[in-house]
Amino acid sequence: MRNSNRNLLFRIFIILIAIAGIWLPSCASTSAAASRPAAAPVVRHDLTPAERHEVFEAAWTTIRDKHYDKNMNGVDWNAVHERYAPRIDSIRNDDDFTNLTGDMVHELGHSHVAIMPPSEENDKEKKPDGADAAVNIGASGIQAAAIKNKVIISRVEAGSAGTKAGLRTGDEIVAIGGRRMDEMIRAIASKFKAHWEGFVPYGVAELLTDDAGAKFDLDIVRANGEAERVVLILDKPAIPPADFGHLGHIGASFEARMIDGDILYIRFTPCILTLQDQIEAALAAHRSAKACILDLRGNPGGVGAMAMSVTRLFVNVPEELGSMRMRDQEPQRFFVYPGEAPFEGPLVVLVDGATGSTSEILSAGLQYIGRARIIGTRTMGAALPSVGVELPHGWRLQTVIADYHLPNGKSVEGDGVTPDLTVELNAILLQKGRDSVLEAAVRGLPRAPRLADIRMKSAERLVNGPAGKASRPAAAMDEETVALYKKMSEAAHVTQLLSHKNMKQYATIEIMGMKGTSEIVKAAPNKTYSKTELPMVGEIIQTFDGERGWSLNPIQGIQELKGSQLAMLKRDRFDATARMGEFYKKVEIVERHPESDPPFVVVTATPNDGDGDPLKIYVRTSDYLPFKTDMTVESEMGKIHAITEIAEYKEFDGIPQPSKILIKTSGVEVSTVIERVEWDVPVDEKLFEKPAKKKAKKAPKDEKSDK
Repeated sequence: MRNSNRNLLFRIFIILIAIAGIWLPSCASTSAAASRPAAAPVVRHDLTPAERHEVFEAAWTTIRDKHYDKNMNGVDWNAVHERYAPRIDSIRNDDDFTNLTGDMVHELGHSHVAIMPPSEENDKEKKPDGADAAVNIGASGIQAAAIKNKVIISRVEAGSAGTKAGLRTGDEIVAIGGRRMDEMIRAIASKFKAHWEGFVPYGVAELLTDDAGAKFDLDIVRANGEAERVVLILDKPAIPPADFGHLGHIGASFEARMIDGDILYIRFTPCILTLQDQIEAALAAHRSAKACILDLRGNPGGVGAMAMSVTRLFVNVPEELGSMRMRDQEPQRFFVYPGEAPFEGPLVVLVDGATGSTSEILSAGLQYIGRARIIGTRTMGAALPSVGVELPHGWRLQTVIADYHLPNGKSVEGDGVTPDLTVELNAILLQKGRDSVLEAAVRGLPRAPRLADIRMKSAERLVNGPAGKASRPAAAMDEETVALYKKMSEAAHVTQLLSHKNMKQYATIEIMGMKGTSEIVKAAPNKTYSKTELPMVGEIIQTFDGERGWSLNPIQGIQELKGSQLAMLKRDRFDATARMGEFYKKVEIVERHPESDPPFVVVTATPNDGDGDPLKIYVRTSDYLPFKTDMTVESEMGKIHAITEIAEYKEFDGIPQPSKILIKTSGVEVSTVIERVEWDVPVDEKLFEKPAKKKAKKAPKDEKSDK
């Protein structure tokens, strides 16, 4: 059988794991209705009533179909529809529509569910000629916190717009652009109840959302009690905003410095894998540090897999941080491969009420395995993996696809992460330039666990069995299946395919509005190489030299592939179509649909023992080309079930190849378009060897700490 579409799935298997758990800060989605400012991204035009019904129905249906719980968390979702749909006709504008849909999804009682209007920065990307426009989101350089029912500046980045405006830690913000902070606090508190404090920083951030160069009037009260109005002019950010596809863009920042002489302090936000290199560079540059403090305060989360990629820098044995329970699938584990040279000293993680999603999974997991001491205040309690979906008329949906639990079954959603030591920010100390939480962390380092102190608590590691031998008896096929296989080979122009020595494919990939590229090289008889690059994820490489296979990605580092994963690479050889009998012990037609349009048959191919689960192939009998596959991929993280749909074939030099492919799995859809294929081009044999990890980017220059 043709293998290109099936093994394309395996190449993006790691990408799917990385993407599961994407999260936009709650203030930019679920709390938007409570604190929407004039400067925030606006819709292009108010929808008509008919258009609002289209958006509503698409969102309601998608939430119903993608939610991990068919019982919708005990909510009668049909009844919710019947209550809210009739109210759409009385809506006056899109702000009211946003409020209405916000109230509807709030009935689920979950985080990570929101219906959002088109974002201004995404509109700018859609030029008439199709070219991408630069995103010009500005940065304020300040972070706020809710302290005793007041909005207090808790952080001002050196050299930032906030510094230039003369803002200082400890300043109270009374109003932004005329919007009073006490009104914003009341709106957020009424919506989020027990966890409202954690949403205040994101409410402030949304009020300060605009292009670089935009001006905001801030009414503040200084430490001496004097009221003052300052003008804040947003700067161009040092790190480009993170592209979350359908969920818009989020500002990113990173800091690494030494404090108290020999303690490494690292702060980053959000959880995007493109910051992984900087974290690794900081640890590599300061291996002599006696301890490390990881500051996750104000980190809203992001790519779920970053919980694994960061943890591997601090452990030397395989660990599990928990698992995701999804709809109609086996749980998928947040499995951590140990790093090559993990940091061995004491580790403290700082958290607060604005620590959410992936950053909660990271802090909860490190706490569970005993690798870190958690200091600060209880986290947001918003830890449900979600995806972004495009709705009609440019509107967008964020909806949950899984439920996250620690290995002991404890849920983080709702409850949050309870620190080992609770310490709150102190407004008076902030006015003096002091961070009470960071100071407590430094004092508590002697009680923080070292690498040598942890004991493996995770469930027994899944061990892949040995891959099948290269030479196997021919697959068992009856006469009808043999005849089908012959016609499929002819339709695929196998004879012409095997006349070539190698093939290069260039493709574009899109996941939840995030666009990336992929390059695939196959060389006769059995060597393969693939490289995929995606925003927020970075570079993913997979190689097979004919005997051994490896993967290199920001989540796991370099890993040699074993068992069923290695077997899949072996089945992906250049001449796979002609050597099918070596890879399957049985191939049979299990379904026939002659009356369908188009007519098709379903073939089940069962791999040799230890080489993975059976694969279903749907073949049109009109042209004998596969149009769908149904398969399961297995790794230490669990089993992922996926359906691949081939929407179009295209001939490249007379050889048909799947050119438009859609893969549906775990609530995520991955679209791939093959743009170009080259035959018999020069290929460096080193391409198929074990990939070498790039040198980490140079760590940022340390700043003098005032702690």
